[in-house]
Amino acid sequence: MRIVVNHLTRMEKGYICTAGIDEMTGRHVRPVLGGGIRLGINLLAEHGGIFRMGERIELGKTMPKPHLPEVEDHVFNANRAVAIGRLGADDFWKLLSNLARSTLVEIFGPDLQRIGFSSAGTSVGKGIASLGCWAPSVRPALHLQTRAEHGEEIHLRIHDGAWELDPRVTDIRLYENDHCTPDAHLVEEMAGRLENAEEIILCLGLTRAWSPGPNQKPMHWLQVTNIHLRG
Repeated sequence: MRIVVNHLTRMEKGYICTAGIDEMTGRHVRPVLGGGIRLGINLLAEHGGIFRMGERIELGKTMPKPHLPEVEDHVFNANRAVAIGRLGADDFWKLLSNLARSTLVEIFGPDLQRIGFSSAGTSVGKGIASLGCWAPSVRPALHLQTRAEHGEEIHLRIHDGAWELDPRVTDIRLYENDHCTPDAHLVEEMAGRLENAEEIILCLGLTRAWSPGPNQKPMHWLQVTNIHLRG
């Protein structure tokens, strides 16, 4: 199986998550390791690995491991996967555009629900997908937000015509070398580019299910995994 990387996101310190578009089917594929092992930062191209944005990756033989909403999961052998060259900018944008939808429900299905004032997600075992590309009709706004329990976070104010939300941004390119600390300079630069970009496509994802508090049920939370701009 061969994919083009379009999701590259930070996780807890030392770990990443990535996904790409299957060149044969045009569908999202999330490479995962067997046994619940997480992808380490050693798999990033900058650390001598294979994953970087726009890279074509030959995953080798994979095994689908779908479970709602994470229908994109495919187990692969990281030792056999190889990078075979980066896709050109125009071809990469065309790939994103072909997948882009105009509303969040089109991507994640009618089980997507608003949570509180600014979040959204699906209940465990609900939804039709956990990854997607979205072309917003209202220009989003990037900003830093400080929360007592989490420190400084990157957020993006978005509006899909039905909901106004403010999900977290986990785009690994907006963080410092530790992949945990937001890079304020890069965030400011990206915010300016968002204001002037001719076209915007956001890669979105639902997190693995987790609960924000002892009295709250686990949910798959909406987040912005990557910001892609043209012009």
